[in-house]
Amino acid sequence: MTQVNCAYHPGREAIAKCENCHKMLCVACRTVDTIQHSSTSHHMDHSHTTYWATQHEVCPECYYDRRIHSSRVPYIVMIGFGIFFAVMAFGMLNLMSDFGGSSIPDFVKIMPILFGLIGIGISLGGVYTIFVKVPRIKAEAQEKKQEFLDSVTRYVPGQVVQKVVPQTITSPIINPQAPRICQHCGSENITTNEFCGKCGGKL
Repeated sequence: MTQVNCAYHPGREAIAKCENCHKMLCVACRTVDTIQHSSTSHHMDHSHTTYWATQHEVCPECYYDRRIHSSRVPYIVMIGFGIFFAVMAFGMLNLMSDFGGSSIPDFVKIMPILFGLIGIGISLGGVYTIFVKVPRIKAEAQEKKQEFLDSVTRYVPGQVVQKVVPQTITSPIINPQAPRICQHCGSENITTNEFCGKCGGKL
């Protein structure tokens, strides 16, 4: 069986394939990405939410790209909830002023303050996550992705790989026992090989 080599490290045997871009990966490049999921089901007068996680084998580039392009929608919804609590607190204060403060119990008077603080806290948390935490996570992912690309020997940013066209053999006599020379890396291979044993290229 012909050995299939890693897309990033030509001299290493591939043991996995990226589920996203389908690159072949060696043991050093194989990355497990855990994705969280949730599903809510509604039954009559109650609802139930189930949480689970799935693991996917991906290459380091796809792993970091998912973090670089992560969505901010959940945190925008978080800010919306905070604004909702703050508006509710404002409405409760208006109702209390209409009914008069003397007839309202003390523990009810505290509720608008609590709702207001909760709303402000949720909104500030969402704003901090969107404008501080998420950009920092994306910057770290971009930096680690670039470090990985710089560490591999095959990938060079911006390089266009030119396909090598083999020279035509003009001699009518061909020795069947002669080793097959790889047109990609120049290494010798036995005559029965269809792929190079060093770089994995087609002979």
